[in-house]
Amino acid sequence: MAESLKKVYPGNWITHISAWPYPNADFKANKRGVGDPRDRQQQAILYMPGVCAIQKVGHVFIDTPLDAAATATVGYDVIIGSPDTRSADKPRADVKGLFVPEGSWLYRLGFRVCSVTDQPGFSTAGPKDPLVPARSGLFANPDAEMWLDSGNVTGVSGAPPAGIAAARSASGPLDVDVVSGEFMPSSVEVTLPVPVSTANDQTFKLYVSKGGMGTTFLGGIYLVVEACYMAPDSVPDLDTIHLPGARYSGFTS
Repeated sequence: MAESLKKVYPGNWITHISAWPYPNADFKANKRGVGDPRDRQQQAILYMPGVCAIQKVGHVFIDTPLDAAATATVGYDVIIGSPDTRSADKPRADVKGLFVPEGSWLYRLGFRVCSVTDQPGFSTAGPKDPLVPARSGLFANPDAEMWLDSGNVTGVSGAPPAGIAAARSASGPLDVDVVSGEFMPSSVEVTLPVPVSTANDQTFKLYVSKGGMGTTFLGGIYLVVEACYMAPDSVPDLDTIHLPGARYSGFTS
């Protein structure tokens, strides 16, 4: 790419678009009158008139040692962290699952294995190894692979639902380093050339073959996972056209 781009979020990184919704059909069916209040956190950017663009970003946290005797594929839930970090005023729970709803146009998936020096708990693990500066702290068994999928995976081969079959093959997969036994810091981007229309609800997990992964890093290791999709915007209501004398958004009396 010849040019560099600056990502601008609302508040220019002060306020990120919230990836912390909670799928809840009751809100839609009852015109948002009842249901879990976590659903109200769903935020998107109006990409073009009539189309919303959603970026959901979550993490996978690994803080247990590798099971060297295990051989099965392990699927890790993606956690969407609560934007409320306060300890007193009704703290909200994290959401488990990278959810993409039915009727969306999925156009990008991705995940990042970060350097151990970027982890929040790095200071507890001692200095960086000067001989191997690029380390992730994530260990796996020989020939292990890492990928994203929304199917019911058994063994190494996956069974993704129709339309999302490209998720695994296009995402690498990311292989474990044969010398160190670690996944090296790297990112995997899956940009679908044509957005895939989801025929049903999808929940993506991060899968690792050959017994999964583990770490001996004292502070635990975070991986970053992303899903980007578009969804049709709702038809405008009366608040949008500001009729004379109408009670529009922000009106008080």
